[in-house]
Amino acid sequence: MSNEPAAGQIIDKRYRLVEKLGSGAFGAVYLAEQLAYDTAFRSVALKLFLNEIYDVFQAREMLNVALVLTRLVQECPDSEISSLFLQVYDVGSFQVSNKEGESETKGYMAMELMTRDLRSVVGRTGQNGFRVCT
Repeated sequence: MSNEPAAGQIIDKRYRLVEKLGSGAFGAVYLAEQLAYDTAFRSVALKLFLNEIYDVFQAREMLNVALVLTRLVQECPDSEISSLFLQVYDVGSFQVSNKEGESETKGYMAMELMTRDLRSVVGRTGQNGFRVCT
């Protein structure tokens, strides 16, 4: 990300970044506090997307992904499987300055904070020894 966000930064007047948890091809995930009237009321995993949102269609696509994830959790009849999904709380966008000082619109997704290590959920390897998660 250009001009990488720092701890304490407020995103969209709703999330205060606490620390970076990790990053990948689509962006970075931060531990953040969700704010209401400048008061933190829950901790969330806040995914800040790397690519700029250029139009309403991209923003709508991001919202659709969140809606699909939410429906998967709600409609899953197996509570053991549904417990493996994280709840999506919010999606939105915010303004950042790029390296040239120009304003860009970036997207975010606020999700339930995972309390377990991912390897303990999916295991080190899958069937026939194929790696499931690194």
